[in-house]
Amino acid sequence: MDVQDIPMLAPATIKVSKEGKSAIFDTQVVQVTDNKYIYTMPVRYDEKLVNFSGNGMAREIKVQVNAEDVYVWKNISITKFVEDKKNYLRITTRTPGTKVIKKNKK
Repeated sequence: MDVQDIPMLAPATIKVSKEGKSAIFDTQVVQVTDNKYIYTMPVRYDEKLVNFSGNGMAREIKVQVNAEDVYVWKNISITKFVEDKKNYLRITTRTPGTKVIKKNKK
């Protein structure tokens, strides 16, 4: 899926991993531009903005594009973006998203 096809206000999760440990944060897509930027609401933990910078971290975003389909973008970069005195996250990707295949529950 191309970034430009992500629906606005789609729920999303950001996953960061390093040295076998990972964390997942909920957010929401608010805008996409240039078919490579995904803007989301900022992520807070204990009322503080989460900083996604750092070396050696793997980052990905999963977006729920409709009731059935989830797409993932891997190897993304995440930076803080301020517009009209409001904080957002700007996620940069250079590749299309890949559809997540749901495992059948038995």
